[in-house]
Amino acid sequence: MRVLSASRPDELSPILDYVHDRNYELSRVEHNARDQTLTIPVELRSTKKGERKSWLFFRNRETTTLGKLVIKKAVGFKVVDKARIGQGDINTVKQEGNQIIVAGGIPVTLIVDVAGFDIELAVPDDAKPA
Repeated sequence: MRVLSASRPDELSPILDYVHDRNYELSRVEHNARDQTLTIPVELRSTKKGERKSWLFFRNRETTTLGKLVIKKAVGFKVVDKARIGQGDINTVKQEGNQIIVAGGIPVTLIVDVAGFDIELAVPDDAKPA
């Protein structure tokens, strides 16, 4: 496992390469107030081959592996879940003042109140960029 980190918004590109358009379950998002972290388990693409979807087209089913996107210095957060399906995806991660906004194509947004910009992604060895 390796860890990618960003201490400024302009350092997010390597992290976004892995998490862009990837899904997460809202029920698995955890805020630890004592450690001031918000952890988002994200389904990353895996290098492992899945079962064949169809013999006719010789396509392998995509497999996923679980990475953890951790927003540090998180003093609070709220979820805006217009989709009401219990999951979201990640298209953008941006800073607006003292907030980090995680938004996707599914109308679910995480708004994280932060005391600074510090984001990490724990990337399993079998993960590949999105």
